[in-house]
Amino acid sequence: MYTSISDGIVGTDAGGGTHDDAFNARLDRGLKVEPADWMPEAYRKTLLRQISQHAHSEIVGMLPEGNWITRAPSLLRKLILLAKVQDEAGHGLYLYSAAETLGTPRDEMVDALLAGRAKYSSIFNYPTLTWADVGAIGWLVDGVMMFGPPDSASPHNEQSMRWKIKLFTNDELRRKFIDQTVPQAEQLGLTIPDPDLRWNEETKHYDIGAIDWDEFYRVIKGDGPCNGERMQARVDAWEDGAWVREAAAAYAEKASRETRISA
Repeated sequence: MYTSISDGIVGTDAGGGTHDDAFNARLDRGLKVEPADWMPEAYRKTLLRQISQHAHSEIVGMLPEGNWITRAPSLLRKLILLAKVQDEAGHGLYLYSAAETLGTPRDEMVDALLAGRAKYSSIFNYPTLTWADVGAIGWLVDGVMMFGPPDSASPHNEQSMRWKIKLFTNDELRRKFIDQTVPQAEQLGLTIPDPDLRWNEETKHYDIGAIDWDEFYRVIKGDGPCNGERMQARVDAWEDGAWVREAAAAYAEKASRETRISA
């Protein structure tokens, strides 16, 4: 029989089944995987990579919007933008906490980002040159699930689908986004700069022109308009906040020591 933790399969069965077999069978039954449950190491690493990348994206994503806090066109808009940027900070902290339940300390995740070993969403390497860009972020960035390269060039796509970490492929998510966004743009009177964009009555989806994947990979590798600026901002924030972390650690240690003495 299987030994379970929170219905998590952690052993082998009487027939000699492996951990992986039991884990995959559990996923096939639609059961959830909790942090304390046994899971393949590759599965854990995939979750950590995706969750930490999402966390990094929330934190770095504060920068392009924060660029307009002091220049918002009205006090009301300033307050709304401040609340939105604050929410993104909170989302990042929640995600770091979720990743920590899988066994990686937050300091390690931040160190990986600052050292260039971890990534964040490439969209945040573009500047917000006008106030309209803030609205575009709310519409075209916040309102979508991030998706990467085409399925044929995505090294993790097949395994992530098998593990049900992803429910849709990159190409499927991209198609859903385009189908949803084009009518919205038309309603707003905007023109999408793609001469090949047209509705396909046969497929019931929009056809689009070729995507410049060279730019996509170039930005991911660090050659975007704001890559250096974004990373320097994060390095400066981490170094400037060192005294706060040290003070908090010292206070926690003092409180713990006093608790042990009083006990």
